[in-house]
Order: sequence, then C-alpha cells, then structure tokens
Amino acid sequence: MAMTLRMLHNRYGDIVKLDSVMNHRACIFLFSSELCEKMYRVEGVWPMRIGMESLHYYRINREQIYDKQYGLATSQGKVWHDFRSKVNPHMMQPRAIKAHVTQIGDISNEFVEKMRALRDPTTLELPNNFRNELYKWALESICSIALDCRLGCLKSNLAADSESQIMINCVHDIFDLAYRLDLLPSLWKIYNTRNLKKFFRVLDTLNGIASKHIEQAKAKLHETTSDDTNLHDRSILEKLLRLDKQTARVMALDMLTAGVDTVSEIPTSDIRR
Repeated sequence: MAMTLRMLHNRYGDIVKLDSVMNHRACIFLFSSELCEKMYRVEGVWPMRIGMESLHYYRINREQIYDKQYGLATSQGKVWHDFRSKVNPHMMQPRAIKAHVTQIGDISNEFVEKMRALRDPTTLELPNNFRNELYKWALESICSIALDCRLGCLKSNLAADSESQIMINCVHDIFDLAYRLDLLPSLWKIYNTRNLKKFFRVLDTLNGIASKHIEQAKAKLHETTSDDTNLHDRSILEKLLRLDKQTARVMALDMLTAGVDTVSEIPTSDIRR
C-alpha cells in the first residue's frame, strides 16, 4: 500500500483522484499537510471517513462480538463520536500510559537485543524479512496494552501452533486480504469471494484469541479490590472493563488493528539499516 501511494504521489502530485472501479467508490488522496488542514476544517462536527469497508462488513456481520458497537476504526458520524467520547478519558490522558511504561520498556529492550542478533556482522544491515520481526514487536507491544498480557511474540523458534505464531500469521493475512478486498478490483460486494471468506476466518481466529485474554483480564479485575484509590495505576483494559465489557472488547480489537497497521506502512527501505 505504501509503495502504491508513493508512486501515485510521484506521478500525479499532491492531489490524486482514483475513479470508481469494480464496485469501489471514487476517492481522493491528499499528500500535503496544508491541504489536509483545509480539509479537516470543513468536514463538520461528525466527519464521514473512508475506512476499511471489508472490516466494517465483517463487524456488522458479527453482532455476537460487536453488538452494534463497531469501534473507532469503522464507525461513522455520531456513532463514532459517542464511542470516542466514552473511551477518551481512559485513552487520551498522559497518565494513562503510567501502568504500561515498564512493560513497554522491557519489550523495547528485548527487541533491540533481537535486532543486534539479526544484523549482518559485515554490512550491519538487517535481513530482508525484517518487516516480519517488526510485526512481532508491534503485536507484542500493542497486546501488552490492549490485552494487558505478554504473548511472547519475540521469542525465537515459535511453535507453528503457538498462540503467538497464530496471531502473527493472522496479522499478516488480515492486511494482505484487506488490500486485495479494498484496493484491488474485487467482487466481494456482490458475492462471498474466496478472499472474503478467508478474511472472515482469519478475523474470527484473531478475535477469538483476543476475547480469551479479555475474559482473563475481567476475571483478574474481579479478584482485585474495588477500591478506586489506585484506579490511575490500572491498565487501560482494566479501566475500560470497569466502564463496560462491550466497550472494552471493541476498543481492544481496534487497538490490535491500528497498532499493527501503522507498522505495515513503513517502507522496507527505511528499516533495514
């Protein structure tokens, strides 16, 4: 995706329009911060954003998971605003990171040591498949926040049937399939294509593992004191669970999606040295 956008920018400039093709709506890409500022100033109170249509389609077809709360990733308008208003006090305050600083620091140190081991001793370059290691770091980091646990993604020689490896595989498949469904010509809006069916299976697997850890965090919360004096020291997931379980579940799944998606956009040429 990043390479495609870079090519469009280089060829056509700061404003690029892609016409509707094969059931995809027309869209405009802005490659200028000034143009983005102007756009945001005129979008209104409740903006309607182009999101991952395939992901939204999955969510509206999994009511047993989302129960009409589709999260920040795919909701629009007032529904998006209402959900964001619920989670903002627990997500956007600087003190919210306090409970996660030590754990994120440990993960970062572990990843730095892994990078040292992976570098070529002569050229000091990282291997061509280093993006896979970045996925592991991103997934381990975001799971420590979204699911309040360590998965062990950075361990060497992960078993193929391990929970960590399964989640890593799911992350790879999700973004590859979303690219094929949302950007490449596809008939998934007309009938259930093979890629759409696989997309549903992969998301079901990822959400199943995530839901298990959310239930464990809920049980752990019930075992602790109900005293609110140490509320600020609790994890983000614990704070959201105290709000309500459904909001916590949907926000955790949103964090998993967004936390790894940002890493997927980093060009390989920018990360090997």
